[in-house]
Amino acid sequence: MYFKSKFLARSVVAASVLSGSLYAAEFANTSFYVAYDSADKTQYALVMRSVNKVYTHKAGQIQADDLTQIDSQFSSFPVYDNGQLCFSALKEGAMGDGGASAMAGKCYDVNFYYTQKEVISEGVAFMLYYDTAEKVYEGLAGKPDTFLAVKDGETISNENSITEDNYTNFSFDHATATATITDSAAKPQEALPTSITGTMTLTKDKLWLIDGLVVVESGATLTIEPGTTIAGYDGTGEQTSYMIVDKGAKIIADGTETEPIVFTSTKVAIDGEAPAVGQWGGLTIIGNAANEQVKPYEVNDAFVAGNTDMEDNSGILRHVKILNSGITMETDKEINGLSMVGVGSGTVVENITVDLSDDDGIELWGGTVNLTNVNIAGCTDDYFDIDDGFSGTVKNLNITTTTGNAAVEMSGTTHATFDGFNIVQNGSAKEGGIYFKGDVVGGHFMNGTIADNVNDTYGAFYSKSADGTSDTVDAANTSFANVTIDGTSAGAKFTGTSAATLEGIYNQ
Repeated sequence: MYFKSKFLARSVVAASVLSGSLYAAEFANTSFYVAYDSADKTQYALVMRSVNKVYTHKAGQIQADDLTQIDSQFSSFPVYDNGQLCFSALKEGAMGDGGASAMAGKCYDVNFYYTQKEVISEGVAFMLYYDTAEKVYEGLAGKPDTFLAVKDGETISNENSITEDNYTNFSFDHATATATITDSAAKPQEALPTSITGTMTLTKDKLWLIDGLVVVESGATLTIEPGTTIAGYDGTGEQTSYMIVDKGAKIIADGTETEPIVFTSTKVAIDGEAPAVGQWGGLTIIGNAANEQVKPYEVNDAFVAGNTDMEDNSGILRHVKILNSGITMETDKEINGLSMVGVGSGTVVENITVDLSDDDGIELWGGTVNLTNVNIAGCTDDYFDIDDGFSGTVKNLNITTTTGNAAVEMSGTTHATFDGFNIVQNGSAKEGGIYFKGDVVGGHFMNGTIADNVNDTYGAFYSKSADGTSDTVDAANTSFANVTIDGTSAGAKFTGTSAATLEGIYNQ
């Protein structure tokens, strides 16, 4: 049964990073198989966490007509925890069909891990990991006969790899459900200049290094090839390594799904340390689409956004991953994974991943830029933070909180649009799922879900006015359409100074 991975192709994403002086490909967002019926071991549940889908089927029967979708019957989506999947209770009114009643409230060991590797000319390549037997198979989605063993215990059969990978150094991290394949091919290294003028292209055959502040100056264009990795050194104060693309400059970082552009740390890329927050600074873009609320860049006030062109174009960020970032240079000067100050709507920002930031994942001050397909995890402060009148549209925002504070924080006279979002709160110190911070804050929310699994006093939507008591939310510029709030939290869904107003708008 486990060779037929046809329906997993939309559920997982491959990411490439560097580890130590070796090239390492990391494959995450894995889907899981569990045998859920103790009386009938041929009954399986397929849990696809990246798209929040759960299917059941009989072993060996995995065509479309054989699958029964049951995720809507649970009060919240199953939680993966270091090799186990735990299912919540049934949602009120659910019948428990399709095996849901058998799984409700129980935890199961994961039997198989399925991960998409990459798209090749023959189709979509997948990896199947059966950790009980220490076996790894590789093959094409929808073509079970192509799946062959590439690793069986200590026996390595690289000739069976359709992606031509070397499985000698295969490893699997059960905590994150991430597979890593490390190759011995080292890349030459080259340090970026502190000031980039004219045109410069970063090629994927080198590891590019950020040592201190690197500025792409006004009038310059920095182009980064798909599959390129840029690594920043650690350090604080004047030793902080980060990149600023100044107003009037462009960054063309146009990666692909199979060859993303990766910003990471030298601790991971050269020293071989484990990924962690705060290992380098981050990426900042300054634009010409600011408003009167936007101040000089808080980390370095020598950089000030312009306010002359709301359609300003700072370039392209597409299929870009920003990892292990976020540094406090000094008090109140905190670098996020991705910072955008007054960036205009002519800029393309699509398919962005920020993972492990020691501040916010993404923060925007003013600007009109639109963002699409954004995935954020592992931050120590807010995950997505908008300030000072940001008025763009954010489509398909996916956030899973395990640490830090709010999934989304909004402040200033701000009322952005969020169209398509999935927020899963599995851990949060304060501020809830979406935080209306201060006065005259609004927003338009549609086609989204908040799964609040944190039992605290903040809830899915939290608001706090400047004086801490008044109801000052911008009700005229706040709306909800097709927004679902669920999860295991027994607390109130709306809390804070404007809870009643926001809940009333939600219930309209």
